[in-house]
This record gives sequence, structure tokens and C-alpha cells, in this order.
Amino acid sequence: MERGTVTMLSAVVLALVVREVSALALNPYITLPANYVLGFTDILDEIDCRVSVWSAWGPFNSKGYRIRTRTILRHPQNFGAACPSLTETEWDPWFNRSIPQTAAQMERSLISGTHTLEYIFFTKRQASTIKPRDFLFILDMSCTINSADYAKEKDNIAKLIGVICGTIGPGNDNNRAAVITFSTDPVINFDFNDHLNLADLQAAVRNLPKVSTRTCTGKALDLGQTMFDTSKGARSDFISEKEVILLTNGKSNCGPNAVNAALALRNSRTPPLPLFVFAIGNHNAADRQEIQAMASAPTSYHLFHFTSFIEFEQVVEFIISTPYDCAPIDFGGYPKHVIMHKDALLTQVLNRK
Repeated sequence: MERGTVTMLSAVVLALVVREVSALALNPYITLPANYVLGFTDILDEIDCRVSVWSAWGPFNSKGYRIRTRTILRHPQNFGAACPSLTETEWDPWFNRSIPQTAAQMERSLISGTHTLEYIFFTKRQASTIKPRDFLFILDMSCTINSADYAKEKDNIAKLIGVICGTIGPGNDNNRAAVITFSTDPVINFDFNDHLNLADLQAAVRNLPKVSTRTCTGKALDLGQTMFDTSKGARSDFISEKEVILLTNGKSNCGPNAVNAALALRNSRTPPLPLFVFAIGNHNAADRQEIQAMASAPTSYHLFHFTSFIEFEQVVEFIISTPYDCAPIDFGGYPKHVIMHKDALLTQVLNRK
């Protein structure tokens, strides 16, 4: 077909489109033929947004986070897919953040159950549903934790269980929790179905015994691989998410390699288990390297550092005292999406630059 003919046909098509759109604008109540939308869509093909790959991460700034960016290569047209976020922010997990900032980050990544790759710091989140969760707590009770701090550890883990979105209970729409404590040897203190109401579970956590010897973290993580089984009260993946929370005050000093054990535990299921680490105390470079390697990626989302058990308590108390919204529990096996914070204070903290 000659070029002049193609140009003429294009002009005719454009004129027809303009005529139809103008007619619809003048009479919004017009009844369109059943095949009208199909023909109009064929003429105006949807064009999705296209973005570049992420840039390299910038350096951590004085406020404890770093940013990477990407650019729009092609804007969407004709109702094509919108462009995703062009900025991604990551916290330095060892940065000494304020109590409200740490509480806000813990609420959005752990308490609300918003497990998603969209962990962008400045992004608002939309309401949706979350699945009930089976939590495995692996708690350090070694000799470097004195009795008073161990009491704080247990009390604040018990409080934290009480504020996690989704209540503890026997139903498939409830959360469940199991606990392993460790020093030289790990101990399974109770399974997921041993305490199926919140008061009993919190009392069991607060009454955990203490055996003060060495810190064999790898042994406890290896034992954790045996826990997510129906014989231990864990539920099918269709019903519940599986998550691990490790609390420790330092580097392991006995037993198998803790980093390898953490990797094996995370990869023991498909998809990999999220492994959160609560690191208590001041740590040297070797300690930090091991602790950070145990946590799931991104570490800014899964690693929380507290300078002391008192600071851990302050963060938990701030979470308890600051209202936030939980999405409804959905145990139908649908994917879990993100949640919007309606609390003005937390939103302000999350958006603080």
C-alpha cells in the first residue's frame, strides 16, 4: 500500500474516533453498541509504563537511610499499567533511630504483617487483608543475659504477641506461637497448639525457665527446622504464614555456624521463611556481621537493633500506646497485600525526612 494511502486511512480513523468521542461528550446517556468498546480498544492499544533498572544505592545519610532511584522510559497511555515507585529507601539497621521511628518500622514490617517487596519508606499503603500467622520465637537465655534482663525479654515478647495483628486463638483465622529457648542446648518450650488463647500464651512466655550457659545460636536455628509441622501444631501454608523471630544479645560462641543454620532454616520451606532478628546490646563488627547475615533480606526490614533491654521495652510500650489499624484476617489462601496506616502520628514518623 502506498504511503499516501496509509496516511489517508490513518486520518480517516482519527476523524472517526474524534467524532465518536465528541458525540459521547455531548450526550453522556447515549447507549453504545455491544461491540463499541472492543473496537475502540483495538484502535487505542494500551501501553504500559516502562521503567529503567534501579540505580546503585547511594550512601547512608546522617538520618540513617539511603536511596536508590529509577527513571521512566515510557509513560503509560490509553489506560495502560501505571508507573511503579521511582524511589526506594533502605534503613541502616544499626543506625541509632528514635523510639517512634523504630516502633513505626516494626509495626509496618512485623506487627501489621505487611510482607511485600514494596518496603519503600515513604510510600503510603492501601488497605487489604492479611493471613493468620504461625510464629516461632527463638529466645536467647545465655549467661550474658542477667536475670533482670531475661525477665524484661520475656515480658516484652509476651506484650508484643498481644499487639500483633490477628489474635491468638484455636481457629484457622487466628495466630499461633511456639517458643524455643537456647543457651548451650536449645529447648522446645511449647508447640503451636499448646496455648491457644492469648492470656495462657503470655503467661507461658513469662514463665519460661532460664539456663545460663553459652550461646549456641546455630543449634537453636537447626532445631527450628523441625517446628513447622502439623505434629507441632503448625498449619498448612494455605491457611497460615510461617515466620521466625530470633532474639539474641550477641554473637554465637559454640555449636554449628549460626549463619549457615539461619540460611538453612530460611530455605527449609518454599517460599523461604521470613527470619526477623532482634539484636539487643552494643555489638562489635564481628557480632554485627553474623547477626545481620542471619536476618532475611532486606535487613532494614527484618533486623531490629536495640541498645538495651530497656530500649526494647520502650519500643514495645510505644507500639502499645500508639493506635494503628490492622487489616482483616483472610484465611482463604489469597496473597497478602499492604496496609494503610490511618494513625496520623505513625504516618508522620514514617514520612519524616
